[in-house]
Amino acid sequence: MNTLIALAALLVPAAFPAPQQKQEPPSFSLAWSEWPGWSIYGVAEELGLLDGKKGALGTVEQQYGVDVVLQEMDYDPCLTAYGSGTVDAVCVTNMDILGLCLSRESVAILINDTSEGGDMWLTTDPLLTWESLKNRKEPLELHGLQNSVSHYVGVRLLERHGLGEDAVRWVNMDPGAAATAMQQGNLQNIVAWNPFCLNVLNANKKARVLGSSKEIPGEVMDLVVVDQKVLDQPGGKGFALALIDAYYRVMERLVDPKTQDDTVTAVGAKFSRLPLEEMRKVLDGTKYVTTPQAAIEFFTGPDCRVTMTKVADFCMAHLNLEKRPTVGYGTREKAGTMNFRFDPSYLQAFAQGR
Repeated sequence: MNTLIALAALLVPAAFPAPQQKQEPPSFSLAWSEWPGWSIYGVAEELGLLDGKKGALGTVEQQYGVDVVLQEMDYDPCLTAYGSGTVDAVCVTNMDILGLCLSRESVAILINDTSEGGDMWLTTDPLLTWESLKNRKEPLELHGLQNSVSHYVGVRLLERHGLGEDAVRWVNMDPGAAATAMQQGNLQNIVAWNPFCLNVLNANKKARVLGSSKEIPGEVMDLVVVDQKVLDQPGGKGFALALIDAYYRVMERLVDPKTQDDTVTAVGAKFSRLPLEEMRKVLDGTKYVTTPQAAIEFFTGPDCRVTMTKVADFCMAHLNLEKRPTVGYGTREKAGTMNFRFDPSYLQAFAQGR
């Protein structure tokens, strides 16, 4: 009898198995900073598309079965976090990724926007022109963040107007400090980006735009970049698709006249807390890539390759890189192993699945 009771006790768990614990979705992290194209992720969180906290899922995360952890920080810490491997993906320019990809095989899955006027050379010198700069006997003192996109824009503007880099003496200075100094009338020439430039133009009526990234359309790209090893992990593709999907859902609201003002206001709140009209000025210098088809065409078009050659040339001349980064286009199977690659396959998968 005791034997039968013991056998019955052993059979009970088999007949009524304990409920299995729900498997947690794979978690991935994105570092982003304030910029019109990247502040979109802050808006996506407000809309409930993404929930930036670990363990909590927005509607897009639920759709793709991934947990997206959003880490907002200043731009330089974003680069440091990605370079050190503490985040899986980063919002970054096409120039800055070239220094990071030498130690971490990186893939651009999305282009958010290009700067087309958002990076500016400001001057308070009423007599300064490109022609007068050619006739100067001494280099012009120009302040800005050295070896940054600002530096690249400054050099490209000089080239566009038939001048060499020796026409200026570059003085390394944080853009915030340079902008404040110009607002106070203490500097005559700076290269910086919005919102610093907007603040200067509003505060110092002598300040004007000598040149801007509008003269080099498509050359300053704002991207979402993911480590190739992360994309290879279970859920890696879902992570990429979730970032793409969330971005375009906000884009749809941004181009829809019914929701445009509210969305611009929301982006402005995430981008230096700018009100609607000020944010509209910022967006005048930002060309959003509003559809996946446009992004695919950008990644696969010839202009992207030409631009990246120029950017890599600049990086080799200024950044003291140990070697020239290899840049590829297409899937890894098509392009081979590269330090950095523009891969349209995630955009294509998203577009096909809509």
